[in-house]
Amino acid sequence: MVGIVIPVVGIAVTIWVAVGLSFGGGDRSDEAATGSARSPSRTLPATAGGSAPDVPPWASPPAEAPPEVRIGSVELVLEPGLQYLDLDAGPPMATPSAAGAELVALFDARPPSLATEGPTARVARLPQGARAATPAECRAALAKYGSSQAVAAAVGTRYCVATDEGHVAYVEIVLGVPVEPHVRMKATVWK
Repeated sequence: MVGIVIPVVGIAVTIWVAVGLSFGGGDRSDEAATGSARSPSRTLPATAGGSAPDVPPWASPPAEAPPEVRIGSVELVLEPGLQYLDLDAGPPMATPSAAGAELVALFDARPPSLATEGPTARVARLPQGARAATPAECRAALAKYGSSQAVAAAVGTRYCVATDEGHVAYVEIVLGVPVEPHVRMKATVWK
């Protein structure tokens, strides 16, 4: 029995010493004698106050949590009879009724236009661009330019929409056909 205990104790002490020294443990008598600490093998960046942070940078939470996508990019078609768009539905859908809808396609003009539906829905046109807008860009555009005015549904136009349930959506018109009145769009909705 003693023959097994001695090697096990030796291994445990070796592990304890190795772990203790690598995490700043171990004998610190040289620190007390000289008044200086050992240099760590890796330094952490200083905070605004000039001291090292308590939490390593890889363990700290991000400054702003990434936006939670409620519904990813989905293609929708609005046409006579299904001209209302409900972005709060899961997934967003074209409906024949204004109940719950944020936008309505108006086909009496060329190109068709989109008007807000409901008391809290707002829309803001974005500048032409190659990439989809982010939730932060949409919130900023809605705060600055959001309105309940009708907007053109021309191909390539991009809009941010505030829904009546408090969501933010990005809508891009990808196809509009003047001969057969309908509007095809892609929509993304964030929580």
